[in-house]
Amino acid sequence: MRADAEQLAELVAAEPLVSLAAVNGPGASVLAGDLGALARLREHFAEQGTGATALKVSHAFHSTLMEPVLPEFLRRARRIPTGSPRLPMFSSVTGGVLDAGGPGLDADYWCTHITGTVRFADAAQTMLRAGVTHLVELGPKPVLLTLARRVPGGARVPGLSVLSGPQSGAQALASAAAELYRHGAELSFDPLYTPADQRLTRLLPQVFDDSVRLWRRPSAPVVRPAAATSAAAPAVMEGASSVGVHEQPGREGERSARTESPAEAVPASVAVVLGVDAAEVGRHDRFYDDLGFDSVMLMELKTLLEERLPALGELSLPEMMAALVSVDSLVSHLDEQLALSRAA
Repeated sequence: MRADAEQLAELVAAEPLVSLAAVNGPGASVLAGDLGALARLREHFAEQGTGATALKVSHAFHSTLMEPVLPEFLRRARRIPTGSPRLPMFSSVTGGVLDAGGPGLDADYWCTHITGTVRFADAAQTMLRAGVTHLVELGPKPVLLTLARRVPGGARVPGLSVLSGPQSGAQALASAAAELYRHGAELSFDPLYTPADQRLTRLLPQVFDDSVRLWRRPSAPVVRPAAATSAAAPAVMEGASSVGVHEQPGREGERSARTESPAEAVPASVAVVLGVDAAEVGRHDRFYDDLGFDSVMLMELKTLLEERLPALGELSLPEMMAALVSVDSLVSHLDEQLALSRAA
C-alpha cells in the first residue's frame, strides 16, 4: 500500500483477519491476511486514489493467519541452541539493535517474527543513526537497498548488492569487496581467500631510466663575436640588452654550410627544447613517456627542425605527430620525407 502505518491503523482494526505485515518506509506499507478482507480494503483505497499492488505469496506471512503454525514451530525451534549476535544486529522485529548484551535470538523471537509486523523502516533508521558508512545487501535479489534509500538519510550512504540472481558466485563477492575498498571501506581480505589461494604475485618490474635528466637548466650566457662588417660593435651577451640577439645552445644564427641529417638534427633540436646536452638524448627515448613532451614543446621542436632541415619546407604536423613515438622513429620519418623531396 502507498500509505503510512498511521493511515492504515483504523482500517486494519476494523478487519480482524488483516494485519499490518510490514512498514518499509514512508508511504510503503504491506497488509496481509484474508483475501476477501484485503479485496475490500483495496477497493476502499482505490476510491480514495491510493495505489495498492497485490503480492504473490504462498502464505499470509506476518499476520494473525500464521498463528496456527506457532505451537509446532516453537516446539521445534526450542531444540536449536540460541545465542546473542556477536555483531550489532538491527532487528526488523524490534526496530532497534540487538547485540551481545541484549536478548538472544531464541524461539520466542522467531515466533514474533512470523506473526508480527516487519519494522524495516525503524531498523534502517536506527542503523543510519548509528553512523554506518556503507550498505551491503546479501539477499537473493537486490530489493532492500531500494527500500533503505527511501528512509530519511539513506540516499546519502553508498550501497551495493552482492547477488543479482542465481548466476552470482565468488566473482560477485570479490567484485563487491573491491568496490567497497574503492569507496574507502576498511576490509580484511584474508577471510575471502582460502590459504591455497593466498599467494604473492610478482608485479612486472618498472625500469626507471635515470641516464637523462629532464629538468630545464638555465643556459650559460652566449657571447657572440661582432659581425665582420661592424668590427667596432661591442659583443652581445644574451639577456644583457633588450636589443640583443637571444639564442639558445644549438640555435646558431649562421648555420654551417654542411647540411645536417635528420639523425643529427632531431637529437640536437630535442636537446634544445629540453635544455639539455644533445649527448643526453637517446635514440630510443620516447617523446611522451620518457622525455615528457607536451603540445607546446612539440611546436617548438617543429620550428627547430624546419630551421635545421630547410629542404623539407614546412613540416606536416599530423604526419609528424604520427611519427612522434621515439627519437629514432622521428628520424626515420624525416629521412623518408627528405628522400621524397629529392626524388621530386
